[in-house]
Amino acid sequence: QPDILQTVGKKYDEIKWNGGHIGNRELDQGQYEQIEERFFADDIFTLVTRKLYLQTGGYDTTFRFQSEEYDWQARAKKLGFKIYYTPKAKLWHKESMTIGKKSAFKAYYDSRNPLLVILIHKDTDFFRQYFWNHFANNILRTSLIFLLKGRIKVSFAVIRGFISALIWGFRNKKFTLQHFIKFK
Repeated sequence: QPDILQTVGKKYDEIKWNGGHIGNRELDQGQYEQIEERFFADDIFTLVTRKLYLQTGGYDTTFRFQSEEYDWQARAKKLGFKIYYTPKAKLWHKESMTIGKKSAFKAYYDSRNPLLVILIHKDTDFFRQYFWNHFANNILRTSLIFLLKGRIKVSFAVIRGFISALIWGFRNKKFTLQHFIKFK
């Protein structure tokens, strides 16, 4: 559907940090014709300089699938780079064709990797708020919905991804009790 937008960037979210896609599933009627800075962007159509790539070290293989661009862009922003959307660049993209839009594989990494990005890039107070929100709204709710729809493999993939993120955090000594419980 060449007249339907997938994304023109991502917005800021107070809890998730990386908010939803701007323009997602909207009919393209020329409403995004200005070059504008974005908080984050999907990497399906990213153009960067070699300098940026070298300074950031490229993608971190911790992420492999899903959220790799989120981590990478967070590192670029810490170095002072900015993210812009331009209407002059267009790309037709079949969303999640490689890993399957509703696959257990995608569900695993969607559950795991955003949690790791927050753990790596944000402070403990932000992480704690994100963690409990992610647990309630993404892990419990999503896995229950998949379970009720009879998609047992996908439901368990969501839970396994979440547990994998926790294991990664403990193994890499990233967690303190403050990440989960607020002390005065």
